[in-house]
Amino acid sequence: MGATQTYEVAVAFPFAGRLRHAGETIEVADPKHARLLVLLGKIRELAPKRSTYKRRDMRPEG
Repeated sequence: MGATQTYEVAVAFPFAGRLRHAGETIEVADPKHARLLVLLGKIRELAPKRSTYKRRDMRPEG
């Protein structure tokens, strides 16, 4: 088994003994299992964190 990867749950489904909800993060150790869950649309790769900082030129004119 490879390194554990972290994924985001796309739709609610039972995983590791309990129901996981959309938006929750889970860790999957087996890359083949993770790939299958991605293909089934159950989980997705974690999106990189986006900064909440708004640049000055993005602010509405006032």
